[in-house]
Amino acid sequence: MRHTDHGVVAPIATLVLDIRREATVLGMSLSMEPPSSSSAAAALLDALSADYLPRSQALNECRVLVGTGEGWSNLEEALKGANLPLYFMPARPRSWREIVGLLGHRPGGIRLKPDLTERPEGERVAQVPQGGTPLDLHDADAILRGRFKGSSSSQREALLASEEEAERLRSRLRHPIAVPSTTVASIDPEEIANGT
Repeated sequence: MRHTDHGVVAPIATLVLDIRREATVLGMSLSMEPPSSSSAAAALLDALSADYLPRSQALNECRVLVGTGEGWSNLEEALKGANLPLYFMPARPRSWREIVGLLGHRPGGIRLKPDLTERPEGERVAQVPQGGTPLDLHDADAILRGRFKGSSSSQREALLASEEEAERLRSRLRHPIAVPSTTVASIDPEEIANGT
């Protein structure tokens, strides 16, 4: 991505992975900002768009990496109403070895650099091949989605058992991404109780 102050900078992808059989990307969010509850909620919403797909195997565990702060607390609250076996764990930068263990060396031909995730934009300078041009965020998102879709031999599966459950969770997840994670509005407890 072209950055006004730093030239060409690598964006940050937040991924929802299904590892029931092999690591399959169910959802993603691409951003220039550091990881946040907003990008996590956007990736989860993207994953929930697959809920019309079959579900041959229930989830044994749904690990959610979370940061600190009000936005992350709101995301945790939104997810607690879902019919998922949730396990919240502190987010930390993922090592290259961990990512390769899950996704392989170059999933879909994409060179991943997880060690850059927590770095500011000025330290995420990227190289463009000779004769190439930097992509905008929209085009990069489309390319990543296409490549991730073809990088796994597994069929994508739904996270939740029914479309009704998925719609309730989508509704709750829209609150944390409405505004930046540092200023996320509190989720109304009545909405949670009513499943909206």
